[in-house]
Amino acid sequence: MDIRRLMNQIKMNPLNAKKVIFEFENEKWIFEDFELIETNFMGEKVFQLKGVPKILKNDEKEEDEKKEEDIKLVMEELNISREKAIELLEKANWEIAEALALGEELKEK
Repeated sequence: MDIRRLMNQIKMNPLNAKKVIFEFENEKWIFEDFELIETNFMGEKVFQLKGVPKILKNDEKEEDEKKEEDIKLVMEELNISREKAIELLEKANWEIAEALALGEELKEK
């Protein structure tokens, strides 16, 4: 088969995905800044991903999930934005009680 004819059979379609995640037994790859292309090659869909992943080991993944829970709790308790909750938690070294106390102090001012 002629290479030019083969190239004409390959239809490339860029996809507008926000995030791509691969989960393995010991780690998780998260692509947030990437290029994703879907191709149809001889009747089969093939996906091409170009980018650099953030790689989380299992213990890091659990820590990220815990932080997410902490953020949601502070947001709900203080009725504040996600960004403000993260700011308070960072100031409080991710201690929830301290972050809540800081938030209450700011409300009183």
